[in-house]
Amino acid sequence: MSRFITRFLFALLCAFLSGGAIRAQLVINELHYNPPESGTDLNEFIELYNAGAGAVDLSGYSLGGVNLTFPAIAIAPGAYLVIAGNAAEFSATYGFAPDLEWTSGSLLNGGETVSLYDPGLIPVDEVSYDNGGLWPSAPNGSGPSLELRDPALDNSLPESWAASMITGGTPKAVNSVFSSTVPTILITEIMLNPLAVDDGDGEWFEIYNPGSSAVDLNGWIIRDDNGESHTIDNGGPLLIEPGAFRVLGNQGDPAANGGYPADYVYNGITLDEGGDELVLSDGILEIDRVDFDGGIEFPNPEGASIQLINFTLDNNLGNSWSTAGAREPNYDGSAGDLGSPGSLGADPTLPVSLAAFGAHGGDGLVRLNWSTQSEIDNMRFEILRAEAEDGQYLYIGEREGQLNSNVRTDYSFVDRLVTNARTYWYKLVDVDINGVRSEHGPVSATPQALQMPADPIGLPGEFRLYPNYPNPFNPATSIRFDVPEPGNGPAEITLSIYNTLGQQIKILLQGALESGTYQVTWNGSGSNGEAMPAGVYYALFQTGTYVKVIKMHLIK
Repeated sequence: MSRFITRFLFALLCAFLSGGAIRAQLVINELHYNPPESGTDLNEFIELYNAGAGAVDLSGYSLGGVNLTFPAIAIAPGAYLVIAGNAAEFSATYGFAPDLEWTSGSLLNGGETVSLYDPGLIPVDEVSYDNGGLWPSAPNGSGPSLELRDPALDNSLPESWAASMITGGTPKAVNSVFSSTVPTILITEIMLNPLAVDDGDGEWFEIYNPGSSAVDLNGWIIRDDNGESHTIDNGGPLLIEPGAFRVLGNQGDPAANGGYPADYVYNGITLDEGGDELVLSDGILEIDRVDFDGGIEFPNPEGASIQLINFTLDNNLGNSWSTAGAREPNYDGSAGDLGSPGSLGADPTLPVSLAAFGAHGGDGLVRLNWSTQSEIDNMRFEILRAEAEDGQYLYIGEREGQLNSNVRTDYSFVDRLVTNARTYWYKLVDVDINGVRSEHGPVSATPQALQMPADPIGLPGEFRLYPNYPNPFNPATSIRFDVPEPGNGPAEITLSIYNTLGQQIKILLQGALESGTYQVTWNGSGSNGEAMPAGVYYALFQTGTYVKVIKMHLIK
């Protein structure tokens, strides 16, 4: 399946791979160009955001689209700056004063270009918005502002913007449409070549949400290899709940489509059973894709769907799919095509459908987490450990299975009989009621001590990620961070390493930490203990409320 690039990695690329530090820092982040008042738009505003690591002195900067030359004023890292058309009206509406008021002009309701220039009149950022076409139309007088989905995205593209979910927008605050994570949605079943009805009525595909939160599919884009595309417009949210399926097809009438239950009807796309691709994006990022090949590696049946055998498999590989062998009860009607649209079905024959299996090292421990989509006659899970990928795997514990279940179940196991800085390998074995054993994995993790620098001056007041030292480095570098006093127990922290392609190399730390200043060492290795080549890498520090990235240079 597709390798997902998180929005954090977009931030990395924007912040470090674009030309000019300031240009990567200052972002036109929100526009309220047509507030819903009658007559003159008195509550217009422009919001800037500093996505960089340092403060920016805006003295001598200027705006285009409206008229303003900035006085002596700075914008701190991670801060917002609001320029209003009418400071008094803005204050009366929002309860606080804007940072600045522009000198003259207004934001045109029909669209225009808003520019930010440095003192040398070199463009720093520029947005040419519109009130129609691919641009959201709701900000044009209906109440919402025009919000950038993420400060790391290309704000010159209309798909990077959305109507705010709050009337009047979110000046001086995180945009209401911002999401710090990319949802994971899987394409799990496809009807390429129905026989009971024509292709134009009987094609459909099924998607599944293996995540822990609901995902709104409204505004997502379906496309294929022939340049055909469809933007989902449900007239409101189209939610797919955790552990749930949705069926999207080209005909909504079960009497005409062969009997499948369509949750959403698309148009403009025809799946070519001779070879095509099915791509799902959230309007910005590609979420999943299946490139089927007309029978070379993928199944290519007539009158039956193709089904993902196991949801942990790469669904862009032909051998991860099988042909449906039964018509499930939810495929209503008397038409004879086979498949299980909207349900797991009986064809996935593995006793356990594993959704995820991972290992993460902590201080003196390794935590294993796994989730199942379903379990059939599953008695237990056995955990095996080795000190090399091809070494001898020994039993270290087990967890009781659900026997039979068709809902998602999450499991965990903590291995404390480990030595810091040593890499361990793990396999998961499900054992059914007949003693049949199925292996999963291996996965690996390296526990390591969290080093707290001596004599910290009190407890930190906020989350902070410091530059790594040394940098450049060989063979290892230390990464230091602060965790403030918690409001509701220890803070959940994730510290991970990415390369310049946006691929996750290793999770250094994942777990709950008390308040303090910590230091973790990265030795330039990947998740499997392999040495990484020289080059640029990024450390991503993430909590529920704080995200920060630093750039690191590994030299050889």
